[in-house]
Amino acid sequence: MRRPPLGTRLAAVADQPQSSGLAGTVRQLGGDSLVALLERTARAHPQRPALVDGARNLSYTELWAEVSSIAGWLRAQGLGPGSTVGLGLPRGNRFVAAIFAV
Repeated sequence: MRRPPLGTRLAAVADQPQSSGLAGTVRQLGGDSLVALLERTARAHPQRPALVDGARNLSYTELWAEVSSIAGWLRAQGLGPGSTVGLGLPRGNRFVAAIFAV
């Protein structure tokens, strides 16, 4: 198994029942998911700052690249829609990118 990108620690939890509430849902904004809005914003404003966490600032292009990298790694591990994934990260840019990727 390859290591996840960016030093991200991710874990899939198989056969765990989904909790009720908002877990596992996609919030729709004007017909677009948050991920679709991020992708569209990255294309429209690639160099604008997307995240600032004090240690490292990310443009929309950089954020989209990190999200895509993490999502690709998850798919390579056999995870997809409906899979349960745990994130073990400190708060910051990588945590936000991992949330979008999941």
